[in-house]
Amino acid sequence: ALGATASANTATAPDGTTTANTMSDGTNDSRHTLYINNFLVISGVVMTFSLYVKYVDRRYFVLGFDAIGIARVFFDLVDGVITQEVASVGAIESVGGGWYRVSITITTTSVSSYPQFATSDRASSSPPLEFGTPVYTGENKTVLIWGAQLNLGSTALPYQRVNTASDY
Repeated sequence: ALGATASANTATAPDGTTTANTMSDGTNDSRHTLYINNFLVISGVVMTFSLYVKYVDRRYFVLGFDAIGIARVFFDLVDGVITQEVASVGAIESVGGGWYRVSITITTTSVSSYPQFATSDRASSSPPLEFGTPVYTGENKTVLIWGAQLNLGSTALPYQRVNTASDY
């Protein structure tokens, strides 16, 4: 995490369980990003990272992959649209109750790429940026997040919750 925090099991997720997390941008002057690290890929593989997200009081949201030329997609959670795609392809789908499933698809170019997601105070990658994510002073604004998933291929597959190594 960098400049952002997540509180677990704070709201109702799209599947009706109380397993959605609250992501806050805090008050730091930085980027407000959470990472899925310790993740290695083989160069030349098409991958899609998806996440369910819901507007609370932070309008813009970013999905990205770091270390591969800063691939990223900006989403407007009020209007339910993509506002910018950089070195990637994005998708946004309303799933009801104010929730959207957002995704980013990339072709890997590095063995050290990792998915990231961030809140944003703007609809595009105008400066200042750090690793493709906007730098701004947080205002304790939040979004709800749930159901992160990474899969091979050019579209997000149906969400599969993983409970244990043998139960999903």
